[in-house]
Amino acid sequence: MVWVKDVAALDSGGTTTQGSTATAPVLSERTAIAILVNLNDATLCSDVTTCTYTPAYVADKIFTATQSMRALYLNSSYGQVTFKTDTDGNGQPDVVGPFTLSLSKVGCNWSSWGTAADSAAQAAGVDLSKYQHRIYVLPPYSQLPDCGWAGLAYIGGSKSYIAEPQSMMVYAHELGHNLNMAHAGTDPENDGVMNVEYGDSSDPMGSSRALRNFNSPHLHQMGWLNAFPNAVQTVTTSGSYQLGAIGTTPDGTLPQALRIFKPNTNEYYYLSYRQATGWDASLPSTYTQGVNVHRYKGSGYGYTYFLQSLSTTGLFMDNANGITVVPVTNGSGSATVQVSFGCAANPPEVSFTPASVWVKPGNTVSLSGQIMNRDSSGCNGTTFVLSTSGIGSVNPGSVGPLTSGQVGSATVTVTPMSSGTVTLTAHDGDGQDPIHSQDGVGTTQINVDASSPTAPSGLTGAAVQTGGVALSWNAASDSGSGLKSYYIYRNGVLLGTTTELSYSDKAGTGGTLYTYGVTAVDQVGNESGLSNTVSVTYAEKTRGGKGRSK
Repeated sequence: MVWVKDVAALDSGGTTTQGSTATAPVLSERTAIAILVNLNDATLCSDVTTCTYTPAYVADKIFTATQSMRALYLNSSYGQVTFKTDTDGNGQPDVVGPFTLSLSKVGCNWSSWGTAADSAAQAAGVDLSKYQHRIYVLPPYSQLPDCGWAGLAYIGGSKSYIAEPQSMMVYAHELGHNLNMAHAGTDPENDGVMNVEYGDSSDPMGSSRALRNFNSPHLHQMGWLNAFPNAVQTVTTSGSYQLGAIGTTPDGTLPQALRIFKPNTNEYYYLSYRQATGWDASLPSTYTQGVNVHRYKGSGYGYTYFLQSLSTTGLFMDNANGITVVPVTNGSGSATVQVSFGCAANPPEVSFTPASVWVKPGNTVSLSGQIMNRDSSGCNGTTFVLSTSGIGSVNPGSVGPLTSGQVGSATVTVTPMSSGTVTLTAHDGDGQDPIHSQDGVGTTQINVDASSPTAPSGLTGAAVQTGGVALSWNAASDSGSGLKSYYIYRNGVLLGTTTELSYSDKAGTGGTLYTYGVTAVDQVGNESGLSNTVSVTYAEKTRGGKGRSK
């Protein structure tokens, strides 16, 4: 994959780099406009009467064909997401251009092409504010050698760039990025290392140009399954589970995704079943021979990983977490699997809040430690004995018993005289199964700040006609914990504080001469020396005279 800022790109070779009980789904009709673009040395469509990539051709790919991008999203979302065909109400699909730009293909300056295309469309009377998405349809990538991609889009944004205008799935892929979906890759070893970033051809976010629905992690991420009762089921106990086939609207009887928590990485396994019918008619047999196993973090933007497909003779095992999935049957719209949870003991996860802290020498600071049991769900609970190394003490001295995924907390108290690292160790101390051969360890950095900020400089003061004294000064600096505020002194007594470089004294007595000074204070309370001082006679508020009527 090519990344440009917060943009993901699909390359030209195709190898780019318990359920809900919600009510009936609600249709979200999104708005998109396609802007056809010619460059001065690369052409999408110079003559709309003879070229292939006419507005009508592009409208067919995006909006109007039976197998358009719009139709794919409507089907995969089970009627919850579509793209409005005629937002501006002119009786035509929302495709404009082609606009010929006075820009070159050299350097692949796609952002400038988009900006110029916007200007051209607006000059032609197009109101771009009506649209959530702008799809810039460029000359084919064969004419854009400096680009090297077939499509490119902003993650979670509004703009996409298409350099393979003949492929409906490229439009679908890039709009998927706009909707916050990441690439669909592969990791057959299940070792956390992506083998092929676009390798899952069962999903439009992979490299496929063939028609198909989205995989189960993306269906769950987008919330398209959540609108149906029992369409997503989280599996926590051993047993036999059934799956309905993706692509058929869930009816509440069978889930279309089984989720299994993977505690050692805080991810989820997703089990799903696909059949070679409808939008999945061209799906390779790899994905239709049985139950598919994916891995995904469970929510939000993140890669999905295809791990393997289980025929009736297959087996999926995660020894680190004690998870086994055995396929039993599949066919006629459903599949059955046996899920087993053994006990796999993993070191507990230990973390601190905050991850680092500043403190004044000799001051006491309290830190929150969190201890999470990362054993598989088939394990009994464990009590962990806590200890600190170096400086600090911990209370309580143990937490638990904690079962899989449970979190305990403790307070670590430190009174440091110098900077250093505080370590909190969680040790299996109950002598019961499971036995943890490795402790959990977490650290936090203690930064001791014994230095004061520099003194503010350039203090000036002036009487204010409306009453009071106005002060201003130059900023101080601090090389440790950072500046927090300024103290303002009047006749040696603290008058007030501010985070600004100015202060107004409005609490004096008119006609009185006051001497002012300012100090800087850092985040842990170290105070600088006094700035230069200024003496100002406090101005009494002026009063207007009385007028005389005639």
